[in-house]
Amino acid sequence: MSNQATEDETEAAPPVWDAATSAAFRNELRALNPWAAPYIDRIETLEGAGTWDVGDEILGSVQARSGEARDLFEDLKYAIRDTALQRMAGGAAQWNAWAEPMEILGQRAKAGKTAASDDHMIWRLIAHTQLFDLSFVRDCKFSKFVFPDAATFDVAFGDKETSPINVWLNEARFGGDAWFNGARFGGTAGFDQARFGGTAGFYGARFGGTAGFTGARFGDIALFNGARFGGDDPSAPAGSAYFQRTEWTRDANFNQCQINCQLTFASAMFREAASFQSLVSRVGLSFADASFAQVPDLTDAAFHVPPRLDNVRISEQQTVTSGHGTATREPRERLPAAVLRLTRRLAHADHSESEARFRALRKAAIEAQDHERELAFFAAEVKARRFWTDQPWGRRVHLLVERGEYGRVERAVDALTYAATDVQPPPGLDEDDPPDRIVAKHIRSAGMGRFWFGLAYEWVSDFGRSLFRPLVAWAALICVFTALYASLHTEPA
Repeated sequence: MSNQATEDETEAAPPVWDAATSAAFRNELRALNPWAAPYIDRIETLEGAGTWDVGDEILGSVQARSGEARDLFEDLKYAIRDTALQRMAGGAAQWNAWAEPMEILGQRAKAGKTAASDDHMIWRLIAHTQLFDLSFVRDCKFSKFVFPDAATFDVAFGDKETSPINVWLNEARFGGDAWFNGARFGGTAGFDQARFGGTAGFYGARFGGTAGFTGARFGDIALFNGARFGGDDPSAPAGSAYFQRTEWTRDANFNQCQINCQLTFASAMFREAASFQSLVSRVGLSFADASFAQVPDLTDAAFHVPPRLDNVRISEQQTVTSGHGTATREPRERLPAAVLRLTRRLAHADHSESEARFRALRKAAIEAQDHERELAFFAAEVKARRFWTDQPWGRRVHLLVERGEYGRVERAVDALTYAATDVQPPPGLDEDDPPDRIVAKHIRSAGMGRFWFGLAYEWVSDFGRSLFRPLVAWAALICVFTALYASLHTEPA
């Protein structure tokens, strides 16, 4: 056992990274990037003078702090852009002949951990693909390109004076963060089967034609906040967007998006949070067969055409078998142990916002006249209230007493979630209560009746979805009352 542990420790230990290793690494970096040799020399000069002051992991790239380093960065980014354009012109073969060895080199520096942090930072500077202040006027074919680290596309693909152009990044692989913030795609934007290793940023991007993300995989957070799919004129839908079989391993954010074309998330898989707050869809949106690990957030979303929710699967609503969940505040942690034992098999939501999110989903199902999904979301909404707003013995409510220059302010506060409630506080607070404190004046409140009625409604009829359960209950009651009646009217011997 000890020998096995020693072997595991040896395998886990980072490689030795001394001055000789660092020098060899930088020479390899120069060999792969001859154009960057003068900049690496300048970096080493700044290191020797102690003025190489940079910070890492800011928006997925290295940022300069000192004035001298900032001047070097400014010169370097233009060299990176011009070199990248020349390499891209040679197609995927020429690009990947540089990118794949760079990727391997970066993995070596990353494995060196702290000892190789300076070398890894220099590698990130040179591996970062930066395209900016550009407007492409011909189709861009970047399919199967490998981007070893961060990639920034602060560009326009086509302009008003030229016809829309197409951009193909199908099966591309992004090793770091990919930033397309504000990018304008006039024609087709193809990201089918693309792989995003870091954050994918499409803040405010404009997709004027077809946007294809079929089979793409997002390894980190995907940010489509404020993006627009379809043409500028909502009354004349143009283009389409496909996120079929797309997989999000982290959060997917589509807040405040404008959907002016047909868009589908059919068979997509959201492994963490999915947010569509304030999204506006003017044409058609489909979530058919999509899978969500958490309840999708459609709060304040507006659908001019009801979305499709066929066979949507949401796994957050589940049977809890432990005393603690993944919520910010476990809703059952304040219950007595005896009540916990009685209720540990009851389904409830892992998040306090699940009730409102299920309500938004139910509203969308009602607008789509999808009665089956409407009933399913209503059932989930009732379950999501358990142990949050509905407690088996009622909610404990405190009274928050605040005094200010405008006098006394009183409001009820839920002791479980610390959120203001609509429960009216009882009269008779002492005038000498200290200001700005929570005073326990009110112990029971609404929620107990809904909790038990919801359980009965579920057990007896599955929230109105079962015909068999009410019949069984009705037959059982007939038998019980028949036996009771017979026992009360037995003739004496």
